[in-house]
Amino acid sequence: MIQSAFDREYEVLVDDSYYESEAGTFLRTEVIFRQYPNGDVIALFPYMLTDPNDSDLCASYMHVGQHGDARYSIVLRQTIPADHEDYMKLLAELEYIGYKLRVVSRRQPRPLRAAHMAMLENVLVSSVEGRII
Repeated sequence: MIQSAFDREYEVLVDDSYYESEAGTFLRTEVIFRQYPNGDVIALFPYMLTDPNDSDLCASYMHVGQHGDARYSIVLRQTIPADHEDYMKLLAELEYIGYKLRVVSRRQPRPLRAAHMAMLENVLVSSVEGRII
């Protein structure tokens, strides 16, 4: 979702986790930036789970390839935390395409369980309604 300059002008930061716009108050998307040995930076969205049967699979984003799935534990083993200067371009790209981000260093167990339960609930509701996701 790309916002117009008009929409951006009326956003007000409520605190580190939320932002406000004319449409309401919204939770920021948490992101973890990691860097591979070759210098490529990956953005992990630790609570955007992509498989209801595997909470280790989450959404990710890179300059090349853009959105995709990533196995959180493997990416952490293969990478190091990215420095602010290393992930600034990727952060700017994500914000340009509409993300409102909160940079974190790691995911926490409680929000991960909540994200997993929400995904399972969505799968259950979708299967009851006859929708395929």
